[in-house]
Amino acid sequence: MTKSQDAIRNLQAAAEKELEKAAEAGREQMETAARATVQTAQRAFEQGVEVTKRQLDGLMKGYDEVAEVSRENINACIAASSATAKAIEQVNGELLNLAKKSYDAQLSAMRAFAGVKTPKDFLDLQSELVKGRYEDLVQESNKIASVVSTAMAEILAPLNARFVDSFTSLARGVAR
Repeated sequence: MTKSQDAIRNLQAAAEKELEKAAEAGREQMETAARATVQTAQRAFEQGVEVTKRQLDGLMKGYDEVAEVSRENINACIAASSATAKAIEQVNGELLNLAKKSYDAQLSAMRAFAGVKTPKDFLDLQSELVKGRYEDLVQESNKIASVVSTAMAEILAPLNARFVDSFTSLARGVAR
C-alpha cells in the first residue's frame, strides 16, 4: 500500500506543479495581453490625436478668419479652465476649513458633554450646540455658495464674451 500511496503523492505533486505552471503561464499571458492592450490603446489614441491635428491643420490653412476665431475660442476655454481650477481650489479650501472647524467643534462638544452634571445641563448644552452648529452650517453654506457663485461668473465670463463675439461676427458675415 505504501507504494501506491507514494505513487498517489507523486501524482498529486506533479499535478500541483502542472497547475502552478499553468497558473504562471496564464498570469504571463494576462500580463502580456494587458500590456498589448495598453500599447494598442496608446497607439490608437496617438493616431487619433495625430489625425485630429492633421484635419484641424487642413481646415485652418484655408480659413484664416475661422482660425482666428478658433484661437480666441481656445483662449476663452483656457481662461475658463483656469478659472475652474482656481474655483475648485477655493471650494476645496473652504471644505477643508469646514471639516477642521467641524472636527474642532465635535471635540469641544465631547469635552463639554463630559463635564455635564445634570440632565437639565445636558439638554441645555445639547440645545446650545445644535443651535450653534446649525448657525455655523448656514454661515459656511452661504460662504461656499458665494465662492461658487463668484467662480461661476469668472468661469463663464470668457465663454460669454466669445459667444457674443461669435454672433456679432456671424451677423456681420450675413450682412455682407
